[in-house]
Parts: sequence; structure tokens; C-alpha cells
Amino acid sequence: MLSQIISKPNVYRQSGHVFYRQFTNRGPLSLLSSTTPTTPTTTPPPPPPPSPPRSSSSVQPTSSTSSSIATSIFPSTTTSTSTITPPTFFQTKPLPTNTIIKFVPQEEAWIVERMGKFHRILPPGLAILAPIIDKISYVQNLKEMALELPLQNAITLDNVKIKLNGIIYIKIIDPYKASYGIDDYKYSILKLIESRLNLQIGKLELSKILKNRELLNDLIVKIINEAAMENWGIECIRFEIKDIIPPQNVVDNYIDKFINLQK
Repeated sequence: MLSQIISKPNVYRQSGHVFYRQFTNRGPLSLLSSTTPTTPTTTPPPPPPPSPPRSSSSVQPTSSTSSSIATSIFPSTTTSTSTITPPTFFQTKPLPTNTIIKFVPQEEAWIVERMGKFHRILPPGLAILAPIIDKISYVQNLKEMALELPLQNAITLDNVKIKLNGIIYIKIIDPYKASYGIDDYKYSILKLIESRLNLQIGKLELSKILKNRELLNDLIVKIINEAAMENWGIECIRFEIKDIIPPQNVVDNYIDKFINLQK
């Protein structure tokens, strides 16, 4: 049959057969292997050539990029109020864990509450607690402590504005009152000194303050003990004024007076 198709192609084309077209297009081997036409495969078009890289001047930053750059250059100063926590004026140690057997260090007093109510004060040494119902609520230091008073502004009797600072030495004499009588006795002591010191300086002239600094220290100690010892269980041992800084014009006047006296 193959020889007939090759010798007489027009006869088979006129009779309606497709052998001639299949033979001429696909070849004799494809004609012999299959008589069912197959769909020719199409070659995908080649990918478009890559676009040339744009220069840095033509790149437009997106909104997210602009916001990140602005944030890095101008950091935001607004902070959510929910994340702001007031700082503690004095750092406090963590409370001991509630175990059955505890050893209280020397010069410390531990306040124990039983079912939320004051139970007893643990002295130094071995202590046994009842589990679950006992809780160590406060730890008080019985040593002498030094608190530094920062620079304070005050006005003397002769209307001179001065700045002064000092150190106060205190000691806890009643751990119960120091725990339950005041929230933060250190902070309260400093605030009490600030108010009393300004009041006493307003009654004295600058010359008397410079000459009688020791008398002013003793007066502050007496005033603090009257307010803190009975109510808070805190004893003020001594108070010392470190620096008294008058205005520059007052210092110049004192220097001129001293020079004149030397002449």
C-alpha cells in the first residue's frame, strides 16, 4: 500500500483520503506507526529581555520605606501610657520564698503575716513557718542607713536664694511601724526634711546659716525625730549639710569685704 501511495498520490487525494497529506507532512514512518493525527507542539516564545536597571535617582521610595527612614532619623517621643510605669524611688530586695525553715540574717527583721494579718516578727536565727498560711510580707534592715538629700532651693530671711544639699542618717527602731505606719519611709523622710529645712532657712539670715551650720543640723534632727519616731518607728541619728551655694553676686560681695578687711 505504501508503494501505491508513493506512485499515485493524486488518486488517493481525490478520493478523499488523507494519506497523501499525512505522508508528505509526517513522513512514511509516522504514517506506518499511527494513522491518528497528533497536535503539533508549539514552542513557547522566548522570554522578554531583562529591563535595564534603574538609577538610584529614579527609584521612588514606598510609603513603608519612607516611614521607616523617618522613624530612624526622627524617633518618636510619644509613648503609650499603658506601658509607662513609675520608677521606684529606692530599690528594694525581693522577699524571701515562703518555705518551712528559714534563717533570718543578723540585723534584719522579717514581718510574717498569717492569712493576711500580722502574726509576728522573726528575729535573727532559725525560724519555722507554717506552709500556705504564713507569708513573709516585709523585710526591714536594722542597720544605720545614710540617705542623700539632693540640691534644694531655699530663700533666707534676707531674701537670698541659695542651694544646699546634705546627708541624713536614720535607723529603724520599730519594724512594725516602719512596715505598717508608712508606705515608703525613706522617701517620706527625705520629703519631710525638704519641707522642714526650707521652713527653718526662711527664719535665718545667710550669715547666720554659714556661721551656725551645726545648730541648724541639730534643729533638723530634733524636728524629724518628733515626726518620724513615734509614727513611723524611724530614728534620725544625725543630719549634715554638705554644701551651701549662694548666688554669684553674694560671693563677690563677701570676697570684696574680705579684701577690704585685709587692707
